[in-house]
Amino acid sequence: MARFKFRLEKVLEVKEIALKQEQRRLSEIGKKRHQLLQQREQLERTLEECSAKINTLDDTHANLLSAYYTYLHQIMQEIRQVEDQMYQLDQQELAVRNKLREVQKEKKVLQKLKDKNYQRFVKEQQEQEQAILDELALFGGVPD
Repeated sequence: MARFKFRLEKVLEVKEIALKQEQRRLSEIGKKRHQLLQQREQLERTLEECSAKINTLDDTHANLLSAYYTYLHQIMQEIRQVEDQMYQLDQQELAVRNKLREVQKEKKVLQKLKDKNYQRFVKEQQEQEQAILDELALFGGVPD
């Protein structure tokens, strides 16, 4: 019996590789998001601590208050930068998810085509085998 060979097998393999790459990229984005969330939470805790310190100080510590307000402003800027990075990450994630969906569709189409081709191949093989068996039956077996 002949072996089945799908002529677009290499394309299907390339799609599988592309699918794994996009999944890896999505995973990396998830890790970056987690890091940024942790960074933002730490900055927010620092912001709360700084605000609490400011509330405990009285007006007699003007230099210290000024330094704390400067620090507070710096922390708020860092929080905005982290949020900007998270927004950019969201945009990247959206693009990667769209690409992933596209690659999955292409792979699925190729896999269906492969399955149909295999079914056709099996049917042709069965027909050939049946034709051989019919011919053998017609002539009464194998000649001596």
